[in-house]
Amino acid sequence: MNISNKMSWTNLSKTLIQNGRLSVLSTALMLFIGLSAHGQKLEDFTECAAKPTIANMPYTRIRREALALESKKKDAFKAVSGYGFDRLKDEKDAILKKIETQVDKIEDAKEEIKDDEKRSPGITSPGVKKKEDAEDEIKDLKDDIKDVNAKIDKAIDKFKALQEARKKVREIFEDVNDELDNSLNRPHVHIGPKPSSSDREAMDKYNDKLKELKRCVYKIGGEFDKKAKTHKDEEDGAETTWEALEKLKEKEEI
Repeated sequence: MNISNKMSWTNLSKTLIQNGRLSVLSTALMLFIGLSAHGQKLEDFTECAAKPTIANMPYTRIRREALALESKKKDAFKAVSGYGFDRLKDEKDAILKKIETQVDKIEDAKEEIKDDEKRSPGITSPGVKKKEDAEDEIKDLKDDIKDVNAKIDKAIDKFKALQEARKKVREIFEDVNDELDNSLNRPHVHIGPKPSSSDREAMDKYNDKLKELKRCVYKIGGEFDKKAKTHKDEEDGAETTWEALEKLKEKEEI
């Protein structure tokens, strides 16, 4: 065999191998799509359409994942209880207000000391004690600020966790909508193969099932779109809260 023939056989072999790999990948992808929706009967869609909740999702794999994520979201929501922004803001502002009051007392004491020194040089002014007491009080109040800021740090972490939990649940609803599109494109997975057009009775039953499947898919998709939007709003709300808490932590005066 000459060189050109060898090269031709080599190129042909490479092409066959590449085509074979593509065929295997395509088959695997089709199997995955089929398995994802496999086993979901029309009754599952009808039940979910009547009560479109996570527990009634028509896709077993996604439903299992969704239930676990929904549980984590509920735990994250409970965790933020007692760490609301308004509560922490009121607590910190109250301490800052007390510090402001003590600062005013120090300024008043300084004026008192200055006046007393003019009137009675060498005599210790009562203002000295007032100033020291106010300075000691400020030290204690700054410790209180550290404690509040530690709470704020915890609150930030908890609201970030809530944001992430809501995001993952939202993405589940979006995943379901992708699966619903697959169900419309491959209805035979749920309602059986399309019969011969010559069998009028079987064809009518098939069309009735297909109509019901479409009704359910559109109903579920619409409801889950709303749920996804609600979770996105709540997700954004959690983000807004922890961003506000970060600013609150940096706050040093009223």
